[in-house]
Amino acid sequence: MNKINKTISSMSPAFLTVCTIIMMILTDLITAKNVSFSPLTVIGSMALWLTAVVILIATTVQLNQYTSVDQNNRRLGSKFLLQSGMFAISRNPKYLALLLSVVGSALWLANFANILWLVAYFACVHYFKVLPKEKALADRFGQPYIDYSASVRRWI
Repeated sequence: MNKINKTISSMSPAFLTVCTIIMMILTDLITAKNVSFSPLTVIGSMALWLTAVVILIATTVQLNQYTSVDQNNRRLGSKFLLQSGMFAISRNPKYLALLLSVVGSALWLANFANILWLVAYFACVHYFKVLPKEKALADRFGQPYIDYSASVRRWI
């Protein structure tokens, strides 16, 4: 199981891309016609994507300030428990941003079958990324992390 977690851990953006491509293929196969876009759908999906990009940039900037990298360009992690910025809103802002971009893709493609991929993506991220990472953080930081997780929601 640990090997599966490491594999999924290293491929979140790749998994997101694969999910989006599958969504597009499903849309073409199931509808067998061009999808008509309403202005509301386009605005909603673009707003979700833009929000996801802002969250990803803010989270990346904050993580880069507080983490160190070794000689092989691997992130060593932080000695501090981040509780400010995006981490004051969500315990997992990076995964929240990725989830918002998948929701934006599903909205853009306007196909019910894509909801299944959205659920699959959410389940994989939640069970293989978020829960193990939160357990590791609780083990690493102890009571301060437990207090933080009681005051800040997991997603939003």
